[in-house]
Amino acid sequence: SESITDVSATDLTSLPSLESLSIQSTKKITETSIKDLHNLKELNCSHCPHISDNAIINLLKNANNLIFLNLYQTQITTRSLDEAYTKWLTMAPAARANFKMAVSTKVKWSWKVLGKSNKDEPFQALDREGAHLENISIFR
Repeated sequence: SESITDVSATDLTSLPSLESLSIQSTKKITETSIKDLHNLKELNCSHCPHISDNAIINLLKNANNLIFLNLYQTQITTRSLDEAYTKWLTMAPAARANFKMAVSTKVKWSWKVLGKSNKDEPFQALDREGAHLENISIFR
């Protein structure tokens, strides 16, 4: 939605019970709106062009219960994947099995080219064939 901005989203941090948030296709939201939402378990910010590594890395470091991120068509890079992979490796096996992160094929491919990918990873690449997945709030 074009009407939701960082200013209108500032009250989100005052909601301590907020665990799931979808701001998909919100063009005016930046990392300012999400960086301090440390109680989140799920975040869908696909198609948010102003969401970048800084906010996602901050969430990955501080949102201890975070198990799902949809970051398709955002500004994230392999830096976010590095942080997510580090977090994933330190999770308990049950939490690790539930952790999912959807990213664009380009970002996942870049991460693979850097030699960091393996068969046991939490990243789901979305592309044209998988585009129907980008509207979901969580998938396993």
